[in-house]
Amino acid sequence: MTISIVIPVYNELEAMQTLPDRLLRVRQNFKCDSQVIFVDDGSNDGTENLLPVIADNYQFQVWKFPRNSGRGAALRKGLALATGEVVVVMDADLEHYPEDLGDLLLPIFGGDADVVVGNRYAAGAYRNVDRFGHRLCNRLLTWWVDLWSGLDLEDVACGYRAMRREVADKLVLHEDRFGTEIEMQMQWARAGVRIAEVPVRYRARVGGKKLRLWRDGFKFIWLTVRYRLWP
Repeated sequence: MTISIVIPVYNELEAMQTLPDRLLRVRQNFKCDSQVIFVDDGSNDGTENLLPVIADNYQFQVWKFPRNSGRGAALRKGLALATGEVVVVMDADLEHYPEDLGDLLLPIFGGDADVVVGNRYAAGAYRNVDRFGHRLCNRLLTWWVDLWSGLDLEDVACGYRAMRREVADKLVLHEDRFGTEIEMQMQWARAGVRIAEVPVRYRARVGGKKLRLWRDGFKFIWLTVRYRLWP
């Protein structure tokens, strides 16, 4: 199978010093063609100047928004550019490990799942100490989404996920921020796709998180109801 890796990027200059090398090593471990797409969401910290150099040196693909439009908007563009039979979505901030990509793809390659979602809280998954408020909010959000969707996930807010091409093509996303995670899961639930979770390692960002605990948390609650009742 061919793989497309979609990575929204916004002001991640420090992470971009090491992420390309790690992605290159991971890509070399797969005996199949792969496409890496960075979608620059209007960065202004120097990332916007580094990404074209990375694209030339590593044969990665880069798309740039002239201004910050949100992770959801960047994700929509990346999905539109993806050509692989399997599409992987991951963040550029290195909270997740590119080296876990093989575990994420295994259920799809084995024919056991159409979508695979990373689980930061599963037994055997390593994670740095995250703020208690974020862990509690994620647990409550997961319970809420499972209740309304009929899914049985343990970590609905994990942005590290993979899906078959035909599943990605059927997504209709409208949210410009992190609400796309809820949109995707509610659409998967309605379509009855096979979803698997696998443990992924997690290193919590110490500062500068772009997801706002209370603002985005309450919006996730509303979006769950909105996309369940008015899809």
